[in-house]
Amino acid sequence: GVRTTSSHLGPLAKKSHSASTKNRTRSASMAQLQTEGGVMFGEPTVIARAGAGGSVIGICAGPGPGSVTCTLQPHGVQIFDVASSTCTQSWALRGRRPALPAAVAGSGGRLVLACEDRQVISWSCTDTDIQAAKVAKVDGDLYAVLTEPSMEAVALFFKDGKVRLLSTNLQQELGTAVLQLPKGSSFLHAEMTCSAQASGKGDSAFLLVAVSTAKKGGTLWRVRITGSTAGGWTVAKPRSEELAPPGADGASVVSCAAHPGSSVLS
Repeated sequence: GVRTTSSHLGPLAKKSHSASTKNRTRSASMAQLQTEGGVMFGEPTVIARAGAGGSVIGICAGPGPGSVTCTLQPHGVQIFDVASSTCTQSWALRGRRPALPAAVAGSGGRLVLACEDRQVISWSCTDTDIQAAKVAKVDGDLYAVLTEPSMEAVALFFKDGKVRLLSTNLQQELGTAVLQLPKGSSFLHAEMTCSAQASGKGDSAFLLVAVSTAKKGGTLWRVRITGSTAGGWTVAKPRSEELAPPGADGASVVSCAAHPGSSVLS
């Protein structure tokens, strides 16, 4: 199941908090956070339920403020208004099985979903039937579908390190890259973040950040993506550096996070 938390920490809040995801439940919930000189969590509210024999594949923010998109098996993809916990739109998958959670791509309100049959589908939030979805076939196992709200493109990130940048409707390939993953390594984390304004007029810059791990440490990967729908896109050659966590022998990398608007990483 999935629980998300909307939060704002007041000036007197002194305690940190964390959110966790556990697979033992089959519902997506929203917990309201109240701050009155401190941090206090209210009772979670269930906004989606997969039912007996079903499961929550994942959840993402959007489209638009105050909405979340839930991917459920076998029910399909559903958009919920968080404030009222009501389903505003839904699509049955018509025999398809999701391999990854649906992602919201670009500002136009398109949803992108990777399916177990090695097909990726994209459709508009205004479509009433998923039969109108555009389809792209892939020739490998996907690790993640990476999007960023201000990027009018979607990155398909494969388990073997391949990256395919596509238009949000999946009908145009905009660029490719290959992360030369060392033998025996696997990816631990991947995300897309808005980096900084690019040099081209009207262009924006984005950073694909990934962490791979092996028995003897980890590797940080960065792929810079620049461009726009009007001016075209450029996918730079991947850069990598070995990660050496501080501390005693046996320390390992758990995750990575990119700071929006910069190339600073944590």
